Amino acid sequence: MEALMQGPGEKISAGTRMASIGAIVLRCKEGHIQVVIQGFLKHRFFPGSAVMVHGFYKNADESIDPMPHSKLMEFY
Repeated sequence: MEALMQGPGEKISAGTRMASIGAIVLRCKEGHIQVVIQGFLKHRFFPGSAVMVHGFYKNADESIDPMPHSKLMEFY
């Protein structure tokens, strides 16, 4: 896979907590693009962050397919 976009993400505030959202875009050998969105929200009462990951595949014909949970686990 070739990384097309991967950056530090955006820092935002969610109420009194800090969060960051980032995107990873990878070109796959099969000809589609893999897009993964990661979100990190600081816990309120103890160290660390909650993590949210969502992703999909963008195909050459512009259609979109869901990414299976097993593939999303690679980005946690």
